[in-house]
Amino acid sequence: MLKAILGNKVLWYMCSRYMTYILQFITTLIIAITLGPESFGIWSFLLLIINFFNIVDFGISNSLSVLLVQDKLNIVNSKKHISSGIFITGIISLLVLMMYFTALILDIPLLAKYNAKNYLPYILIVILISYFNKLFSSVYRVHNKLFEIAFYQSIIPFILFLLVIVLKKGEITFLVGAYLLGSILSLLLFVLRGDIVLSKNISTSNINTVVQKGIWLFLYNSAFYFIIYTMSFGVSLLYTVEEYGKYNFAYTLSNAVVLLIDSFTFIIFPKMIDRLKSTDEIYCKQTIDTIRSNYTTIIHLLIYLALPVFYLFCMIITKYSDAYRALCLSALALIPYSNAFGLNTYLIANNKERVLSLISIGCLILNIVFFNVLTLVFSIPYDMVFLSIILSYIIYAICCAVTINENVTGCRKNVYNYVVYTFPLRQFIPYIVAIGVIFVVFHYHYPFLLFLPCFIFVLFNKSHIRNL
Repeated sequence: MLKAILGNKVLWYMCSRYMTYILQFITTLIIAITLGPESFGIWSFLLLIINFFNIVDFGISNSLSVLLVQDKLNIVNSKKHISSGIFITGIISLLVLMMYFTALILDIPLLAKYNAKNYLPYILIVILISYFNKLFSSVYRVHNKLFEIAFYQSIIPFILFLLVIVLKKGEITFLVGAYLLGSILSLLLFVLRGDIVLSKNISTSNINTVVQKGIWLFLYNSAFYFIIYTMSFGVSLLYTVEEYGKYNFAYTLSNAVVLLIDSFTFIIFPKMIDRLKSTDEIYCKQTIDTIRSNYTTIIHLLIYLALPVFYLFCMIITKYSDAYRALCLSALALIPYSNAFGLNTYLIANNKERVLSLISIGCLILNIVFFNVLTLVFSIPYDMVFLSIILSYIIYAICCAVTINENVTGCRKNVYNYVVYTFPLRQFIPYIVAIGVIFVVFHYHYPFLLFLPCFIFVLFNKSHIRNL
């Protein structure tokens, strides 16, 4: 048994991800402390640019993942899909290059506000390499080559850790250099390991297949990420550089909780697609229920456990002592989206990307409306903008449940049943308590109340926690 455990690639992959997250968490804290809120705001803005373009890939990497799973027994088609993906990514890279030269010519106030023009040439190279790394990682993920995936996901955090902790080089120039070096090393590994096998002929029809599936997956994924990035852009525009630094500090640390679970879901995504494309509705329903029960239970539990820890962090790190409400609300904003897990995967597996993308776009528009109302009409502080994400994700998860029941299975329910199915009372009640507790703690400074949501959640979910 010991030999089987030690030879388990998934186990080693998970260990590498958790070690990376620990390094990433520590490194982010040190960078935030070293730079201070204002300089950390500048660094956060540079990361915003990188991450923004990283998602604007028109869904080609996601399309490739799905197509390679669907054609896993057809080597010829698989080669064509990879070749088409590389060709399309090259076209996208040219468009980004044109945008770069346009940004150099134009006088963009936001770039000047965050002193970003000095770093743009290096940021450009990171973005272009990242497009191909993201595409190639889809191939290795489907082929279950976890070493390459682990290296790709870990190398930049590892280099950042060496720079900040070992070499004591926390300046922004060195941080950008770490991203550049890590991106180049990942690209070399993907190319040299030999799984990127190309077809001699690239057909227009196959390019269209990759693009058509990719566009809808892009609209779905990008709309979800744009909810985060429009928020980040709005905060960077409407609030001070220091407040933006605190906002990003809150989002980065709170998101680390969910990353612990997402490393596993990243591996099983192709297998979920394979299982959920079954025509057996009863089997699919049982699979979805099992996935959702385990996934949502552990996400809720981890976030409620993290709330007191976040408060403690902010008390220790005095530069961010007033950011604990932002940290807690940012973490709670991730919960409604987790309740859609399994539902959105089922829609993708059954070629309902178009419907899913329309839902995501609708929620993106709603989020922009919520954000503008809260900031421009009610003039809320920066840490309360996460309320707009909470509302948007709740609507998104409910819409996914409605779509599955009405458009896929043909089973109609009333509004109450949809809400309860998406957010069971055993999860919804602790969630509402958690939101209320955060505002009470912020105004009256009773930090022991932050343990209350976790206590109530455990009380209501004992059987589900045992099943984990």
